[in-house]
Amino acid sequence: MNDITLETIQDYLAQTNFELKPSQARLCLPVLKRIMDKINRGAKFSAIHVVDGLIINGHHRYISYSFLNLPIETTTWRKGQATGPKSWNEVVVEVEDWDKPEDV
Repeated sequence: MNDITLETIQDYLAQTNFELKPSQARLCLPVLKRIMDKINRGAKFSAIHVVDGLIINGHHRYISYSFLNLPIETTTWRKGQATGPKSWNEVVVEVEDWDKPEDV
């Protein structure tokens, strides 16, 4: 997954018509890469939590599955206080890893 760059993800977010909308304003590129790598190695992740077309939990998983053109499992969830951006091209992708090396 080293070939996935910040620009690749930013372009994907800007040019793709997504079924679900984000409720968080940021994504982490290293987390996206790790999830995609795990999916490619056969890992299965839990369903994306959704309320009224808004992702409540699972933004990185949603983009990872979508980018890899794989089916995305969703489940209805309860809405918290998340409102987030209105579209994926407003989401900021950060290159700094949100996880500590010992937690990866």
